[in-house]
Amino acid sequence: MNLKKMFPVFAIAIGLVLAVATSGFKEGVKKINGLTTYLFEYDSSQPFDITHVQDKGNWDLNQNAGECDETNQAACTIRVPESDVDNPGSTATLKSSFSITAAMNSGTSTAYVSSLSDASAQIFNKSAD
Repeated sequence: MNLKKMFPVFAIAIGLVLAVATSGFKEGVKKINGLTTYLFEYDSSQPFDITHVQDKGNWDLNQNAGECDETNQAACTIRVPESDVDNPGSTATLKSSFSITAAMNSGTSTAYVSSLSDASAQIFNKSAD
């Protein structure tokens, strides 16, 4: 087998592997109706109270977030358009101008997201554990 003839095949294969491997670094990014959106998951190691749920620092970019059953008992995930994030891409964070409003579920004593400053953003809450 001639190595000179095999080199282009290996180069293409390595290029494809690199392309696939680096595409995974855009975790949390998804196109919906042609718009780039980002999925943020609430850091469940934080308390489920209004103050912590409203703190944008407690929301992590994560396209592979767990299931949210959309029960208004505990914060789960939010999907926001690219216009609401700083550092678009794999290190995206919520803009300081973006706000999260939380409410307390009196039956479970846990906070859930009740509204977002951008009406086009989506809220996905879950049942309290």
